[in-house]
Amino acid sequence: DDEDLHCSTCGRRSTEVDHMMTGGAAVICDQCMTIVARDRRELSTDDPHKTCGLCGNTSLDSRALYNYNAVCVCADCIDNSLGLLEREEVDRYLASW
Repeated sequence: DDEDLHCSTCGRRSTEVDHMMTGGAAVICDQCMTIVARDRRELSTDDPHKTCGLCGNTSLDSRALYNYNAVCVCADCIDNSLGLLEREEVDRYLASW
């Protein structure tokens, strides 16, 4: 909920997106995480020197590592983000009953 947070990959502020994932070296919005998930094949990297900006995993620690706009994100962090989006959608649906 910090209004000063902005996405490391696109620059959007926290007030412009549904949620932000923050980690050691990066902040990534839900919209960019969706893009990374959609374009996984094109964004995949196996560079052992790259680490996930959110959790620090390397390509050796995770199933995969993706490089998007100079920020790396591992498969586990993408899965967590997508799971959060799905839970929020279910909560919105149930709240409308």
